[in-house]
Amino acid sequence: MSQSRLVDRIERIIARERDALLSGDYASLSDLAAEKLELGDRLEALGADGTAQLKALAAALNRNERLLARAVDGVREAGDRLRQQAEARNALQTYGRDGKGSTIRTDTPRHTKRS
Repeated sequence: MSQSRLVDRIERIIARERDALLSGDYASLSDLAAEKLELGDRLEALGADGTAQLKALAAALNRNERLLARAVDGVREAGDRLRQQAEARNALQTYGRDGKGSTIRTDTPRHTKRS
């Protein structure tokens, strides 16, 4: 396969990767990454030179890298927020008249007795 065809295929994969990142379809990223790596290895084996096509690929890869970093940040922040909500269900932070903080446990029994 020629360098031009390989670059075209990689460009399509990068576009699909971008769409997956923007739509939150993170499950498909591992398959796309494997495909991208295989084509990249084939491109490297051809001894690809620094053409304008390769520079455009590098720019698209950098863009997707930034998108992926933001997605990871978003997932991390969502996890932090879920932990905060879970903590809020179990305890209430309040302050007394003296200005000192205190915690009121709000744990409820998991099973209640019925009469």
